[in-house]
Amino acid sequence: MTVSPPVVSIVVPIYKVERYLEQCAESILAQTLREIEVILVDDGSPDACPAMCDAYVARDSRVRVIHQENQGAGAARNAGLCAAQGRYVIFLDSDDVYHPQMLERMVARAEKYRADVVICLADVLAEETGRTRSMPNQLRRELLKGVDANAFCPLQELPQQLFQLCAGWPWDKLYRREFVLQMGLQFQNLPHTNDAFFVYLSLVRASVVSVEPAVLVQHRMHGASISHNTGRSTTSLADALLAIHEQVLALGNAKLEKSFNHWAMNMAVWHHRQLSGAAADELQHRLRTELEPTLQLLQKGAAYYHRRRDLLRYKAIIIPGYTFAKVRLLGLPIGERETTAEGCTDFIFGYKVRHRTRQASLKS
Repeated sequence: MTVSPPVVSIVVPIYKVERYLEQCAESILAQTLREIEVILVDDGSPDACPAMCDAYVARDSRVRVIHQENQGAGAARNAGLCAAQGRYVIFLDSDDVYHPQMLERMVARAEKYRADVVICLADVLAEETGRTRSMPNQLRRELLKGVDANAFCPLQELPQQLFQLCAGWPWDKLYRREFVLQMGLQFQNLPHTNDAFFVYLSLVRASVVSVEPAVLVQHRMHGASISHNTGRSTTSLADALLAIHEQVLALGNAKLEKSFNHWAMNMAVWHHRQLSGAAADELQHRLRTELEPTLQLLQKGAAYYHRRRDLLRYKAIIIPGYTFAKVRLLGLPIGERETTAEGCTDFIFGYKVRHRTRQASLKS
């Protein structure tokens, strides 16, 4: 008897999630699309997860498990991708909860519009209360105005906003597996930020992307979650940005490069603000000595950027002696102050800049 290949391969990297794995796995096995294979990748988890994975294999013939030494989520996803046999592949987090019709709806959309990538909507699942709330930055639908969200080519129709369109995680995206293999897409083997290269390069190279307008994922936010771990490697961000920049530059698309530069600056600022002490210093050193000399973000000029505050914060990271702070000038609203090493101070209110000296009257 010939066994038909699964429609969707579901790859789930697993590490220290024994508290959440059952709820996640049950929501996957309850999918209304039955023609699936579930590839649980035990990434050397030191808790009960390996035994839980083996139990699911014994219970459901659609489940397979890969046990490997701890290598990180990127390597775990790559191992699952290598083992996948489905027409489509999706990479789900092991602590999230999935709508029963998630895969059925996303596959139907992929088939109808011949999409390489399908993106669904998601809510945040609060760990403390169990309540959900929307995730407006997960997919910025306002950027799709004037574009057919059912079927569009990001590189052709949204090059100037491609990196701003959605978050760089894979768990809300279904991929045509042949497309992934043809493009040679892999997750970076980094401790953190290992998914950005895969996610954004897939959007750059996709002929058709389709948006499923239903909320199909409840994304759990807690300190140990894969996509919300602030104990991040200080080297991962720079490695990811430099690798993506190389690919973007090779395309010679100025609008796409500008979108990437805005995103890279925002990522650098955000990650640096999550760190402190030696970790922040290490990231700052890599941004100063590797990222900025390669990307040359500061050479673009202030008019190049939409968000002046990000530019000021990035300057404070890159330029020695440069400071940035909110202040109140007598008789004027709260604004931002930037001070160069030479002592020239600018007071910024909105996008208006007033030059002052250090002797300007201030009050907190």
